[in-house]
Amino acid sequence: MEQFTAGERGLKQFLEATDEICDVRSTVAPETFRNISTGMPLSGGLLIDARTTPVQYERTARHIARGGIDHYQLAMYLDGETEFAAGRRSAHLRVGDVCLIDMAQANSTRMKAGASGVSRVLTLVVPRARLAPLLAAPDSMSASVIAADTPAGRLLGEHLLALRRGEARADNSTAVDDAARLVASAVGFAGGAEAAIKGAATGALAAAIKRHIEAEIEAPSLTAETLCKRFGISRTQLYRLLEPDGGLYRYIRERRLDRAFRRLMSPAGEGVRLIDLAFESYFSSDNTFIRAFRHRFGITPGEVRELAMARVQNDNGRNGAALSFDPVAALRQLAEG
Repeated sequence: MEQFTAGERGLKQFLEATDEICDVRSTVAPETFRNISTGMPLSGGLLIDARTTPVQYERTARHIARGGIDHYQLAMYLDGETEFAAGRRSAHLRVGDVCLIDMAQANSTRMKAGASGVSRVLTLVVPRARLAPLLAAPDSMSASVIAADTPAGRLLGEHLLALRRGEARADNSTAVDDAARLVASAVGFAGGAEAAIKGAATGALAAAIKRHIEAEIEAPSLTAETLCKRFGISRTQLYRLLEPDGGLYRYIRERRLDRAFRRLMSPAGEGVRLIDLAFESYFSSDNTFIRAFRHRFGITPGEVRELAMARVQNDNGRNGAALSFDPVAALRQLAEG
C-alpha cells in the first residue's frame, strides 16, 4: 500500500494522519512538502519505506499516553542524515545506519535531505513482546545505533533490504523474529536468548551470502576469497555456512546451471552454442557442462531447448503463459506441455 501527499494540502493530511503518534513540523515551505510512504504488512510486524522532505518529529508523553503504542522501531536511513534523541541519549545517523527506537519513550527526530532532496527511511515496526524478551536492558535501548560499517550493521541492513524486496520470507513470522534477534545480538541480549540469537545471525548471514552469489553469478570474481572479504568471515566459516547446501562450490555451480536452464528456455537462447553456454557457466568443456546439467535436471541441454521450442510453437498465436523461471517447475511444465 502506497500513500502520496504533496503541497500544503498534502502537509495538512500528513499532520492529521500522524497526530496520534507525534507532532510534525516541516522544515521546508508547505507548498514544497512531499511524502511517499509504502507499507508492507508482515506476519508480526510492519515495514514502511518513507521518502519525505525534511521534517522534525516530536513524540511526547502526551502522545505516549494517548496513543497506546507499545512497539519498537528499527529505522534504517537510506538517504540524508538524522539527529535522534531519547532522554539523555542522542545519535547522529548517516546512510546505512540502523537506530533502535522505543515508542514507549519520548523522542525527537530531525531529518535532513540527501542528494535526492528528500530523506528516506526504511522502518520495521516490531511489537514489544517480540523484541523486549531478547534484550538485556529492554527499557534503556532507545537511540542505540547499529552502524552501517560494522558486521552487525551490514547483516541487519541486508536483512531489512531483502524484506523490502520481498526476498527474506516476508510472509513468514520468522522474518520479523530474525530481525529482532539480529538487533539483540548487536545491542546486548538477555540471558537464555543466546542460542536463538546465534541461530538467527547464522541464518541471516547464510541468506545474505546466497543473495550476493545470485547477484554476482556471472562474475569471474565470485570466489571464496572475495566472499570472505565481502562478509568479513574466514574460509572455514564460509564453508560451514554453505555445507547444508552441498558446499560453496556446488552451490555456485548449481546456481550457474539454473541460469543456463533459464537461458535455454528463453527466446534469446535459441541460437546460443552449447560450448559458449558452458564457458559462460564456467565449465571447462561442453561435455563437462552437459554431464553436470543432466545430473542436476535429468535431461540434456539439447532436450530442454527442443521442449522449449515445441512449447513456443504450441503457444504461437495464443499468447500462452510464460514459462516458470524455477528450473524444476519449468522442467515439469515443459514436459507436460
